[in-house]
Amino acid sequence: MTLLAESDLAITKRDSPIPVRTGEQITYTLSVSNASPDAATGVSVIDALPTGVTFGHASAGCVDVICVVTCNVGILPIDGLVLLTSVVISPAMGGSITNTVTLTG
Repeated sequence: MTLLAESDLAITKRDSPIPVRTGEQITYTLSVSNASPDAATGVSVIDALPTGVTFGHASAGCVDVICVVTCNVGILPIDGLVLLTSVVISPAMGGSITNTVTLTG
């Protein structure tokens, strides 16, 4: 018999402030959780920042390369929760911005 580890990873993303004004700081808060019966390994978050924003800073362990922020969480225990943040400056022109995040583990 072979036993396989399971993971049930989830991510939520919030931004503040709402509404955002041009040239204003935006803070993205990412909540990564593991609701599985096993620890999750190799957990990584990739946050492709919106076009036109200027990267400011992110949580320790996160790296920005041309507005793609990668955070290597590593092991997320059973019922584990990690909060990550990225801070950017909004574009100088008005309009909509879209931010996409990917979670793997």
